[in-house]
Amino acid sequence: MSCDFIALVLQGTGGALADTASDIKGRDQGTHIMVGGLAFQVLTLLNFMAVAGEVCLRVQKAQLQNASVKVRSGSEGSAAPLKRSKNFELFLIGTSTLPLPHLHHPLSFTST
Repeated sequence: MSCDFIALVLQGTGGALADTASDIKGRDQGTHIMVGGLAFQVLTLLNFMAVAGEVCLRVQKAQLQNASVKVRSGSEGSAAPLKRSKNFELFLIGTSTLPLPHLHHPLSFTST
């Protein structure tokens, strides 16, 4: 969440600089800062998706091996209840749809 905050601050700062710039150099500088914020946000999103994918794979692997998995720190149990839980299903749906709002960003900054 802190990475999202940093990315939004960069995007807002870049947008403000680009909007209030009196010359092309200042506008370009603001645009570069804004695009840097977007790139940072996408990078942290991909990193989160990789870690979330790893968690999903470990849960799947533990269930297939019928092994125990740490569900909460300090406790061990079967992966089956975790996989069947509504929260885990919502986590999978949310993680798989995370990139959808970000698909339009590369198109927003193309020159016409």
